Amino acid sequence: MALFSKLFKEKSIPSNVDANLYKVKTYHSLDLASKDNPISQLIKNKRDVVRVKNAVSRKVQKELLKLFSDVRQKESHRLDTYGMFPKSFVTNSLTGGEPQDYFSKTKAIQTEVKSFLGFDLECFLLNILTSLNNGKSIKTKEVGKKGGRKFNYFQFRALNKKEEIFRVHCENMFFDWVAKDLNYLENDKFKENPIAFFILLQKSEGGELSLFDKRWEQGQRAEALASGFDQIISNNGKEINDCSPKGIKRQLIDAEECEMILFNGGEIWHNIEKIKSSNERITVGAFLEISEEGNHLVWI
Repeated sequence: MALFSKLFKEKSIPSNVDANLYKVKTYHSLDLASKDNPISQLIKNKRDVVRVKNAVSRKVQKELLKLFSDVRQKESHRLDTYGMFPKSFVTNSLTGGEPQDYFSKTKAIQTEVKSFLGFDLECFLLNILTSLNNGKSIKTKEVGKKGGRKFNYFQFRALNKKEEIFRVHCENMFFDWVAKDLNYLENDKFKENPIAFFILLQKSEGGELSLFDKRWEQGQRAEALASGFDQIISNNGKEINDCSPKGIKRQLIDAEECEMILFNGGEIWHNIEKIKSSNERITVGAFLEISEEGNHLVWI
């Protein structure tokens, strides 16, 4: 009996993990999701997370994994932190790059990806998002009055157990980090509260999306604890939220391969749990900037 109790305790869910902390809607196919206008539900805060199972086929999954593998083997110098490809606008800025450096490479990357895959990944992803947006067109974000300078519309991310956990963050916190580059965007500056989305291409043990019981407030910041985990600190420094395994409440989203996850990552503080297996966690995704007209914009 004592042994049974011990085993039960080890497998029990920690008290700070709440499966009902956020409003989650799960669809078992893209067709079912497209009938429900889930992006609108996220914008109106009727949902916090949308899960679309079988959003891509196994064939597309394999082709995308092969593309990412090829880039990593042949051109590892093009990878971002955490094995990301292509580099994000934020990373380009934080590593000393000028905005024009980022945009000068996007067209070549997009042409290269289309050639490798044999199909247009941009159209493929935008069509999925458009179907989840009640048929209203979603496009890739461009800058400049005449456009022509496109953001990348995707990013592969690979996490493995040798790396630290993916740090606690929300997308709104990054806009202050790249303030010096915002003038380059002219009238096309970033809007707060983007929707984050990704498709899980390869599953690992661990690697769940962890959503903390904390939403963005102006001036908040994340800082590392001595334990290696993070804490969220308020603007005045008086409120400190411990994000370690024994800290504030969180909800875990354990995605399946070929599943698309969309969530309010602009305002919900989140991270990726540490990888526990030899398998890497590999995703492809980006962010959705919301427009009042409903024709939202994708960027990374």
